[in-house]
Amino acid sequence: MLVCGVDHLMKKLLLVKKTVITLLLILLTGWLLQYTWQKRSLSDKNQILSDNDAKTMKFLPEAQYLLGLKALSDSDAATASTYFRQAVSQDVYHIDAWLKLAEAENALGNVEKAKKILQFTHRRTKLVRRWKWSETLLAYELRIEKIFVHNINYMVQRGIHKQDALQLADAYTDYKTALTIQMLDTENLTPYLQNLMRLTRQADASLVWDAITATGKPAPDILLQYVNFLVNKKKIIKAYPIWREYTGTDGITNPDFEKKITRQGFDWRFGNDSERNWVIKRVTSPTYQGEYALQVTFGGKKNISFHHLYQIVPVKPLAAYTLTFVWQSVNITTDQGPFIEIYGYDQTGLSVHSRQITGTDEWHTESIQFKPPANCHAVVIRLRRMKSKRFDSKIAGVIRLDNFRLSRIVP
Repeated sequence: MLVCGVDHLMKKLLLVKKTVITLLLILLTGWLLQYTWQKRSLSDKNQILSDNDAKTMKFLPEAQYLLGLKALSDSDAATASTYFRQAVSQDVYHIDAWLKLAEAENALGNVEKAKKILQFTHRRTKLVRRWKWSETLLAYELRIEKIFVHNINYMVQRGIHKQDALQLADAYTDYKTALTIQMLDTENLTPYLQNLMRLTRQADASLVWDAITATGKPAPDILLQYVNFLVNKKKIIKAYPIWREYTGTDGITNPDFEKKITRQGFDWRFGNDSERNWVIKRVTSPTYQGEYALQVTFGGKKNISFHHLYQIVPVKPLAAYTLTFVWQSVNITTDQGPFIEIYGYDQTGLSVHSRQITGTDEWHTESIQFKPPANCHAVVIRLRRMKSKRFDSKIAGVIRLDNFRLSRIVP
């Protein structure tokens, strides 16, 4: 009898246990369904939540975060702070909520709290790029220089909001370029210089160039870009010593076309035509001397005005010069053939040219004498062709150039 009673009791306890477990599973399933629905609802509402959602979604950190964003956009920093705190209390790794909490506390005047929050997030995300821009903006507002400088260098080096980061660095130092230079790592001085050139801040670019050269020989790319920037601004007196020091050039650059043409600085510049009315390229045969000459081929399609091959050459004002060069022509058509023209780059008052080249001719040496006017520190040596007024005006044929030399005439 006793054994039967115990057995009956055990069966009842087992039934109760199963019932309790079933109820718990039902409750858990209901909670999961509600949680899933809220998550989906949160996504479907495209981040727009109501006050009622604050209650029904109180266990969703993302919902609290979005409600905080809404309060912050409504200029209610106190409410926003409450929501963000609820979000991070439920998800301590919600970095976006931490950063917005710092922003809300700063808006409330709790600067020290905001600083501590930013320092907390920065320690945990120091090498994570996702939050760098938000952190940097906060560090800028809170004047936390250590975090600001670290993040600026991190972003510039990795190309994250690079231009914005450099402009923010300038704003941080009140556009005192010398202070910005001190802030930047050595490898970030080059992108800083590029940004200043883009903004045409010539004096500031000069300071950065001096800082770059103080650390060693600049890379060829930035050398070309900087000299090209100065030349385009007609700062010949400043540009040419840099060019001469780092390229060893004195006078005409690449006069025999033996080196690859950079089309920048004091090198030859040219552009080809998409319709192939002309094509400019270095050729290995025929040449006058050396391994290369420059060939210009006219397509015979149009009566073109050509001025697309030139070089800017530094000179001394009022000094007398002789330019010599060698040319060869093959079947140059029309009465208007190409010729070499020299004119002032940074001053007017100079315009001389060679005779026109037409027909077919073997290698021929020609010279032009000229004297730059006062305050003229550079001339342009250019291959030119004027439009023809005749019926057969479409220019075709080939001209090759080589062996350019510029020499001063001694009185």
